[in-house]
Amino acid sequence: MMVPSPHMSGSIPTEEKPVPTNAARSNDAIPALRADMQAVGRSAFARGMVWGTSGNISGKLPDGSLLMSKAGTDLADLADDDFVVALPGFDDVVPPEATSEIRMHRAAHAAGDDVRCVLHLSPTWVMLAATTGIAVPITTTAEAHLMLADLTRVPWACPGTPDLGHAVAMGLTNGTRALILEGHGALTLGRTPREALLRMETLEFVARLAILARQSGLPLIAMQPAQRAEVSERYEGH
Repeated sequence: MMVPSPHMSGSIPTEEKPVPTNAARSNDAIPALRADMQAVGRSAFARGMVWGTSGNISGKLPDGSLLMSKAGTDLADLADDDFVVALPGFDDVVPPEATSEIRMHRAAHAAGDDVRCVLHLSPTWVMLAATTGIAVPITTTAEAHLMLADLTRVPWACPGTPDLGHAVAMGLTNGTRALILEGHGALTLGRTPREALLRMETLEFVARLAILARQSGLPLIAMQPAQRAEVSERYEGH
């Protein structure tokens, strides 16, 4: 039996629906991603990790471009027009209103396909570790072992410069999704804005734990390799 062609007499032509381009899908995705990042900004403030105009956040759109907070914005109260869309390439044109940390964000987003959000904050305990050289152990709790695997300290580079972007790119080559930036706070990456925030909060908690233990003269007990392996096998990828 022959299937009638739409051009044959008596057939009903079917209307072809246009396939959305990546750019169109990205435009449609902006409101939801923006709302998620606004929620993270408010939550980070409520958890005491935001002060003044410190911090910035960015998320990846379907076409690979980046939606990021503008320079000088307050993460605790991000308005809809406090964001700008930028190309993802390290040396691409920088939109006039973009955060000065745009190259750091671009470098972080290039670290892997799993990176969909990048969060930069300067919370108190992480900042204390970042400005004193105090080590932040990641083998004391299962959560730290999972969320902060291969945590790396990035040597000081001037904020807002390509040098910091290059330093961040180098710091992420071991696969970590969390960095301590000397003199500048921390950078966490996530598959979602919420995951980037939870990773930042875990880092802040462990930094506080390390500093309080140091002040009290108490040694932190590290998990044994077999214990870390058991945790990884049970929970990695969750």
